[in-house]
Amino acid sequence: MKRFFVFTLTLLFAAVCLFLTDLHAFDSDWKFDTKFDGTVYGETNVVVWFDASSKTASSSHSVYVWNDGPGAVKFYATYTAQVFWNGGSATPPSREESDIVEANSSGSDSDGFSFLLRNKKAGNAHISATTALEVRHIPTNVKLPWRTARAIHYFDL
Repeated sequence: MKRFFVFTLTLLFAAVCLFLTDLHAFDSDWKFDTKFDGTVYGETNVVVWFDASSKTASSSHSVYVWNDGPGAVKFYATYTAQVFWNGGSATPPSREESDIVEANSSGSDSDGFSFLLRNKKAGNAHISATTALEVRHIPTNVKLPWRTARAIHYFDL
């Protein structure tokens, strides 16, 4: 009975460790700031990860803008991603989005990239991505940048 108990505990420990390794299979970053005398709040977010079962490296990007006014603002989001593997790389064109946020309201946008790496040469690889945000205060026509969120995730193919 004692051997069965030790075997069961060992098996349970191994199973828990296997699941815990997947918890760290991504990297993320977010930046938050206020501009225009504290009336406009902005946030940039980026997450990168690799799904070993489908051999897909991915990124997810988002921006959020809260405008307490006075006047409307226009935000400009820029999303970039690139992936490198043993003997190759891919860098698609950046994606840009914009929207107007009226006073006393909020706006957001999100996008993402996916890279299928099946049949690529095995070895070290990584994916990196950024999310950038600029906001223009429409009444004054002043455009200010927010801090860029950056993330990189290393993995083996």
